[in-house]
Amino acid sequence: MKISRRPNFLAHRARRAAGRITLGYAAAGLLWILLSDRALQWVDLGSSSVTAWSQTLKGSCFVLVSAGLIYSLCYHQLRRAYRIKARWRGEVRRFRTLVSNLPGAVYRCRNDPQWTMLFLSDRCRDITGRAASELLADGVGFDGLIHPEDLPHVRRIVDDAVAQRVPFYVEYRICRPDGEERWVGEHGRAAGRDKDGTPMLDGYIADVTDRRRAAHLEAERSSLLQQSRAAEGAVRLVAHELRTPLTAVRAMAEYLIEEPGDTEVTERYLTDINAQAARMTQMINEMLEAARLKSGGQQWDWAELDASRIVTEAIDMVRPMLRGGVGVEFETCDDETPMRGDPDAIRRLVINLLSNASRYSLRGDIQVRLERGRDTTGELLRLQVRDTGPGIAPALRDKLGIPFALARGTDRAAASYGTGLGLAICAKIAAVHGGQIDVVTEPRVGSTVNVTLRPDLPEPSPIEPASPIPCRAIEPAHAIAV
Repeated sequence: MKISRRPNFLAHRARRAAGRITLGYAAAGLLWILLSDRALQWVDLGSSSVTAWSQTLKGSCFVLVSAGLIYSLCYHQLRRAYRIKARWRGEVRRFRTLVSNLPGAVYRCRNDPQWTMLFLSDRCRDITGRAASELLADGVGFDGLIHPEDLPHVRRIVDDAVAQRVPFYVEYRICRPDGEERWVGEHGRAAGRDKDGTPMLDGYIADVTDRRRAAHLEAERSSLLQQSRAAEGAVRLVAHELRTPLTAVRAMAEYLIEEPGDTEVTERYLTDINAQAARMTQMINEMLEAARLKSGGQQWDWAELDASRIVTEAIDMVRPMLRGGVGVEFETCDDETPMRGDPDAIRRLVINLLSNASRYSLRGDIQVRLERGRDTTGELLRLQVRDTGPGIAPALRDKLGIPFALARGTDRAAASYGTGLGLAICAKIAAVHGGQIDVVTEPRVGSTVNVTLRPDLPEPSPIEPASPIPCRAIEPAHAIAV
């Protein structure tokens, strides 16, 4: 707004105001002179009337001259004041127009425990469901609108920004009178202090509910897309893993039909068919168990058990599957290792780890160790299973524990049909028993799987989403003592 467009109007107002002030001064001055001179003349009867009138004339001239000076001074000062006032009103109108066109609410408040509002634009009704006059009333604070769960976070962000004298931005939920919860984003910063020394805040509040909903929907869409791609990859991998043994089974079955007389070949082929069928059965069982664990449908039979006995039973079940002279050495701290947990789940965990170790171990013995331990949170059971295989390839170390993330091992000479389900199931079982799994691999020497379990859990722990199992590689010169 340019004030120079209305100079005549402002000058006219200034002249009228200055004229009123000057006329009042002149009338009062002349009346005083006339009355005072007449009073003196009446008291002093010997004085000349000519002299008295000359004194009156001089006083009147002084009053008129000073009135002119006062008029000029008042005119310029009042014109300047009217200019400032007109500019201020123009800025106020511009500010109100700007604020009314903003999609959010502009505010000024005290940074007291209630965030007492001193100014709040009318658009706050669209966001909060309350009129600005309600929130500006005495005893009403903006803190009552913020969701109780978000209030401590908002308070901490604002207080830190005020202390550091920097702007802040925070998103939180507000509760409307109709019960609806909406997300808002608030920009603000400290703006001096009031007469009591309380910091003042100036800021802007906008409704971000639609944006957050859109971001949530986009995240869900991305998650569904990733799950769809993972499912496609899992289907392809399962189809490949099942097609290979089925092809071999079909070929061997056709040979047995055509050549039933060779007893030695028949026995070898029947053994291979049994192995391939066992392999397919194991993979299907692992897929079903992984699905149950992921969906939360797994039922846990929580009871007192002896961990040493469970490990021994699992070793006895796996021992017939070992080949090439590979054995199992088991070392335990005590004859009995009591704990609370699911016996079948602990047995499956040990069997899976031993099966993986036997798959890669072509020489030496698989070493199993069970011992007690303690950390800052209480007592632990530590289970270690070490194989004598080639170690884990660098490209696979960050995929351990993710279903269907593994396809083949590091040594092409060693047949490996891993899908990653076994380690994923082991990680879930360890998590249910309050523990976790990590792996240490040593190229061309072997890998060690370390499992920690809580022996005194009264009930199963909740299962967290799947995440990679930590895998650390060491140089061959720094072998792990098991």
